[in-house]
Amino acid sequence: MENTFENKIAIYSLVDPREPNLIRYIGQTEWPRIRHLQHCKELNNSKKNQWVESLVQNGILPQMIILEWVKRNEANEIERKYIEKYKNDLLTNTKEIKENNSENETNISQIESNIIQIKTNSFAESERKLIESKLIYFGFNKSKTARELGIGRQTLYNKIKRYKISINSIKKTS
Repeated sequence: MENTFENKIAIYSLVDPREPNLIRYIGQTEWPRIRHLQHCKELNNSKKNQWVESLVQNGILPQMIILEWVKRNEANEIERKYIEKYKNDLLTNTKEIKENNSENETNISQIESNIIQIKTNSFAESERKLIESKLIYFGFNKSKTARELGIGRQTLYNKIKRYKISINSIKKTS
């Protein structure tokens, strides 16, 4: 069976999950999950990172939406069209797109080293804060909290156990 995503690039947007119709960033990647984590962990002074940091401080992570999968040789042109289309939104990227696709290619060893560099503790801390804030919002109703987070109730229970979240621990930190 042929892999339909082989030689394909995802054109994606980042949005605030509270305002999913307002696109804040447009990019391209072969590996959406890895790139999403990288966006949440990057430390530089760009507008995008300032926006992401403001979300994380509120216990929220940006949502990545795949706009479309495109052929590698068409990715720059299509990404440019999306940026042009949404430039009147509050786009945080004023990215100059490289004409040379080889500069955008990332090999597996680079991806593996990027994964190692991701600070999982800060991601876990952000996730814990998000779960706590949603539990408070829904009056500690775990079914509603899980539904809002887009996860199963058992997954929520597992995360509560992993992060040692209790009503008492939440009251102490808030």
